Amino acid sequence: MPSIPSTLSTLSTLSTLSTLSTLSTLSTLSTPSTLSTPPTTKQYTQRT
Repeated sequence: MPSIPSTLSTLSTLSTLSTLSTLSTLSTLSTPSTLSTPPTTKQYTQRT
């Protein structure tokens, strides 16, 4: 039954990829929001 191991490996790979992509998306979304907000306010205060 070679189909069962391949299916299991595919499922585990997909779950690992989806978890990694979700984590990277979350970190990418949270990091710029925390990093970019102070510089924009500083730029706005400098402009005005």
